[in-house]
Amino acid sequence: MKKKFMAASLFGMLIALMFSLTAFAYGWERDGRGWRYNDGGGYYASNWVWIDGNGDNVAECYYFYDNCYMAENTYVGNYYVNQEGKWTVNGVVQTKLVSGTTNSGYNDNLWITGVNTRQVNVEIFNDTGTDIIYAYLSGSNRSDWGSDILGSGILYNWETRNVVCNVNNGMTLFDLQVHDSNGYETTFYNLDFGNRSSVAINLVGNPYNYNAYVVNN
Repeated sequence: MKKKFMAASLFGMLIALMFSLTAFAYGWERDGRGWRYNDGGGYYASNWVWIDGNGDNVAECYYFYDNCYMAENTYVGNYYVNQEGKWTVNGVVQTKLVSGTTNSGYNDNLWITGVNTRQVNVEIFNDTGTDIIYAYLSGSNRSDWGSDILGSGILYNWETRNVVCNVNNGMTLFDLQVHDSNGYETTFYNLDFGNRSSVAINLVGNPYNYNAYVVNN
């Protein structure tokens, strides 16, 4: 009886250890080919990713090739990454504040930290009669959109979503692109945030014809 109890206890410890190892199977991994990053659901690939590797709420930007390995000491398009894989401009590592959250809800086109930045709280209200599946917010002077500010979520009809951005002080005009559940893509250009620290964007209309209005918040 005693041996059976000990065997059962050992089995339970092994199972707990297996679950523990599974639960913590994420983060940076290095092998003979280079560095990869496992987010717990798989490895990043074919994309730029902001990663806060040391938990200081400041993320650096890395590029991962389609084989999941990080780019090092090279150019990816017009962007340079140093020997640690971090995106740099004129030798300065580019960062963004992540405030202890995941990447979801942050826009790569807006986030640059430094002395010439300000924080803007953006509230988006959906009154279109349809659900917004993707939403992209970018400075009007930028040529690309960055990542979906809704992250893995959906902005349902009659719902509000808040996004916090750090933007360059001189950036006042923004473009918003939304993709709705009807399959339509709509872009609103030159939304004027001014120098306000808090703005609201109201999406108003019907499922096939709606507008975006910036409201002081």
